[in-house]
Order: sequence, then C-alpha cells, then structure tokens
Amino acid sequence: MALAVEACAKPHPTRSVFWLALANLAKETSLLGTLALHCDKTLRPFPWRRVGLGLVVAILPLALWSLYVQQRFAHVPGNIGTGNFTWPLFGLLIQAKYSLRELSFGNLDSRYSFSLVALVGFFVQTWVLWRAPQISSPWWRIGAAYSLLLLFLGSWVWSGYWAVCRAVLPMTIAFNLLLPVTRAFWPLWILGNLTVLHAVWRFL
Repeated sequence: MALAVEACAKPHPTRSVFWLALANLAKETSLLGTLALHCDKTLRPFPWRRVGLGLVVAILPLALWSLYVQQRFAHVPGNIGTGNFTWPLFGLLIQAKYSLRELSFGNLDSRYSFSLVALVGFFVQTWVLWRAPQISSPWWRIGAAYSLLLLFLGSWVWSGYWAVCRAVLPMTIAFNLLLPVTRAFWPLWILGNLTVLHAVWRFL
C-alpha cells in the first residue's frame, strides 16, 4: 500500500493499481486503502472512468482468488467470520471491560495490561488524524478509513488485541507520517505509538 501511495503521486500513477492488487491479495482489509486512495475529491472534474477501471483492476485478483477458494473448498466446514465485526465501539468497550476485570483479579498478563495501553494509542492516533482533516492527502484518507474500521472490529479480533494492531496498521503509519511538528510532537508521538509497545516488550 505504501508503494501504491508513492506511485500515485507520480505523473503516471498507473503502477499504483498493481501495488494495490498485491496489497488486496495479502490482506482483504486493504480494500479500504484502495477505496480511500481513489477518493480524491480535489480532482475536478472527477475522472470516473479512470478511477472505476483502476478499482476494478485492483480488486479483480482478490475477487478471482476468493471465487477459487470458495469453489475449491466448498465442502469444508468453517466459520463465516461474523465475529470479526460488531456494532460501533462495542468490541473495543468489551475488550476494555474484560482487561480491567482481569487486572482487578491480579492477572497482569500482557494480553490485558498492554491492551489497555494500546487503547490509549488508538485514541491518540484517531484524534490526531481527525482534528485536522487533510482530504487531499492520500495517507490521511487511508488513515481515516482504517480509523473507521477500528470502531467496528469485533470480539474475535480483540481477543488477541495485537490482531487489531495489525488490522489498522495503515492508520498507525498515517499517524506517524502526518503528525505535525509542534511543541506537542514528542508527547503525541509517544502516546500514539503505545500500540507497538507490546511488540518491543516481546522482542526484548
């Protein structure tokens, strides 16, 4: 996706479609980034045909792969993944409540302690992105799209909250790229990147 954003800024951005197609094959939620990258309202008149064709080409490989998997494993039982999404903020609040309960029982497992720390990071990232919208910025549109995804993530994703960190990683990247250099830069940078603290802890 990062390569797609870079290619999109060039005079002939057709290569960005190729990178987006690869991103969509790697992770389905990259569809959000694909849509956000193509929704540049600063273009007048809006090139509907070019944008539409770009979206089709970027999404087609994932659609064909999904169709193949569905046909190839049609008789394999499995969950349909409805637990990945829920009502806005419901999954987040349930995770916070569950983590606080476990900590009150003396369970200091990193799954619960670091999830509360990560919630602070997610809040700061979202606040920084939305307090000064930059619609013309491709990274802002991508970060904003993933901040909306964060609201709808369900219990299956929050049960291992690091999965949430992976799911909304483009938002974290957008936050770091767009954080304004002011006197509050370092406090906001530290708080916004609390989502990666657990990874550093595990690495050490």
